Amino acid sequence: MNWTLLILDAISNIVLIPTSQVDPVVYNMLHEDPGNVSYSAVGGLSDQIRELRESIELPLMNPELFLRVGIKPPKVSSRNKFA
Repeated sequence: MNWTLLILDAISNIVLIPTSQVDPVVYNMLHEDPGNVSYSAVGGLSDQIRELRESIELPLMNPELFLRVGIKPPKVSSRNKFA
């Protein structure tokens, strides 16, 4: 989405007004099918992948580990549960 910059005066806030025009690159990203991507397809981010797994996947898939040490695991709805 493009933005129009509107400056009211030197003292007032700057206001950004969204325009209805959409960048074609962004539009194409919205309709792009990422396919079946796994962590192994993401190269050079092993530390970030490990952090994601520890902070998101682990408490969702193994809440008993967190309960054992006194940490309340996050709630998961049935539609968001990992398969």
